[in-house]
Amino acid sequence: MKTKSAKQTLFLISTTAALFFSQCGLFEKKFPPKGEFCDVLVKPPVCLEADFEKGKLKWKDEEFDLNSQTRVEYHFLYQGERAELLVTTENRLDMKIPGETTPSKFYMRKKEKGSLGKKIKQLFNEK
Repeated sequence: MKTKSAKQTLFLISTTAALFFSQCGLFEKKFPPKGEFCDVLVKPPVCLEADFEKGKLKWKDEEFDLNSQTRVEYHFLYQGERAELLVTTENRLDMKIPGETTPSKFYMRKKEKGSLGKKIKQLFNEK
């Protein structure tokens, strides 16, 4: 009896994960979701806000216009030079600033508390 229950639980978890991951990510043909992203490797974390659909980036107390090359590759003018912003996953951005000797910086999406639970509830309520 335990084996059947464990199999059912595993099936439910794998089905939920498959539904969750098929409904999000960069495989959909739309703009990445807007949000706040932070460089967690520095203290205190440096954050930026990106709205890809509207083409706006708020970073270092300035607002920049994002120009899209593709739906995951963007560039903007920073101090008169072209900087690049690459959406590597739904939750991660890589930024290359011209003239900086350090490699590109990466920014992770700032998570809301309970966001996974909200996403799962949304998936089940849509049906």
